[in-house]
Amino acid sequence: MDEVFRIIHQHTQGKRFSPIPAMVENATYVIIKPVLKNTNDVSVESIILDKDILYIKVKAFENPDFRPESRLSPNILLKLTGRVTFKKVTVK
Repeated sequence: MDEVFRIIHQHTQGKRFSPIPAMVENATYVIIKPVLKNTNDVSVESIILDKDILYIKVKAFENPDFRPESRLSPNILLKLTGRVTFKKVTVK
């Protein structure tokens, strides 16, 4: 887990430091980096596994905790319940 957070935070500036999740044996961890366009943050709306593709839907929003002009794409660590097997991740 130390290596995961080293990668996540290697270029992180400002307040976007993620909490450290508890590691459990029966879980799957996925890191995504959605692109910010006209807002300064995103929230995860849904996660769907269809065949071998994991679809992650994100919704853009203005987060008052960050400067309005901030467009640094966040690294998001998702913890999925159970062992999830997939070959591709698609972020919409």
